[in-house]
Amino acid sequence: MPGRPARTTAVQKGGHPRTDSVGGTAERLLTLGANKRRIWTRRGRGKLVSMALADLTSPSAVLEAVAEFDALGRERFLRKYGFGRARSYFLVHDGRAYDSKAIAGAAHGYEHPDLGPMTRRDFSGGDATVRARLEALGFKVVVTEPRLGPVRPLHLFDDYSRRDVHDIFDPDSDFTPGAGSWGLAGIIEHQPGDFVLFVTFGQEQGEHQFDESVTTDGVVTW
Repeated sequence: MPGRPARTTAVQKGGHPRTDSVGGTAERLLTLGANKRRIWTRRGRGKLVSMALADLTSPSAVLEAVAEFDALGRERFLRKYGFGRARSYFLVHDGRAYDSKAIAGAAHGYEHPDLGPMTRRDFSGGDATVRARLEALGFKVVVTEPRLGPVRPLHLFDDYSRRDVHDIFDPDSDFTPGAGSWGLAGIIEHQPGDFVLFVTFGQEQGEHQFDESVTTDGVVTW
């Protein structure tokens, strides 16, 4: 539009952001301090505010974001905060998986209501940075690597991982280790009346020793 200032991003080491744009003040600026990377962005009536993932220090704020995710559902929550679906990094809480960056962004708003939530444009680091921050607050974040090879065919009496079974029966859904149906449950109703049963061989979890088996006659010990 004629007369509208062009947007730029300015980078500065330490101190405060400077004015550096064509025809006006830069809309978003990045400050590189000694200990943290900080985004300066315009909010509300044009106020320039400082946003940094390192400012997220409250586990209860993360739990509030998780509760809102549960209340709204994944798609509405992501749409509200302006994030796409996570592909690899998921926060796991009470056996459910959550898009880690979206949760961190929403949690920032709960902890700092005067600044509001962080949008995807407010993050200066990648998913691994978000993972480190959430883990520092006591949460579990898992990484699901994308499958690069073909899906294994299903053969009688072969051994399969949970990821293998998920990719065979439900390849279009997300898989998160240790969460959700395919990553956690022992029995999954794949279709009405059609069940998948996971049998664990020779493993321990805590003080529990798994004593499970399947015989060639079809007898399952579980």
